[in-house]
Amino acid sequence: MNILRQYVRRVITEAAKDVGDIPIGVYVTVEMLSDGFIIYFSDPFNKMLDYPVRGIIEAYDPDDSTGPCDGAFVVRRAFADDGFGPLLYDIALEVAGERGLTMDRDTLSADAFGVWKYYLQNRSDVKKEKLSDCVIDPRIRKFTNEFPEGESPLHFRYIKNDGKKLRSLRSKGMLV
Repeated sequence: MNILRQYVRRVITEAAKDVGDIPIGVYVTVEMLSDGFIIYFSDPFNKMLDYPVRGIIEAYDPDDSTGPCDGAFVVRRAFADDGFGPLLYDIALEVAGERGLTMDRDTLSADAFGVWKYYLQNRSDVKKEKLSDCVIDPRIRKFTNEFPEGESPLHFRYIKNDGKKLRSLRSKGMLV
């Protein structure tokens, strides 16, 4: 089992892209909204791209469907071309600041869950805080089966305050 875990960790690490992997001419737009934020790959004029790389993550204030979630932003939509998802999540974590970020509470792909599981189990640079009041929709409860009660990645908010990705994007002139 340990060998399998090491292999999965290596595959995820190799597949994950970083700021330096963003193609020339592609920018990252961060739109702050009154109830959350949207981050996506864009041209220099904030127009969302569909080539050469696509990706978006939207996070909003918790609402009645999610429960209070201790005030963490809740991801509502995430999509990225291969390998760019973890980069967008890292940027979103930095934008979320001390409030932190938690995953969608009612729709969740296996790929997205894998990113959150990786954060929980392997990212020492990401702070994990147990959530006390978040709703988990029965449709995604299946993701909790392999964990002891209350210990799945769904039961945490994630905080990353080092600002490394945002600083790197700014220094390269890629943040719009």
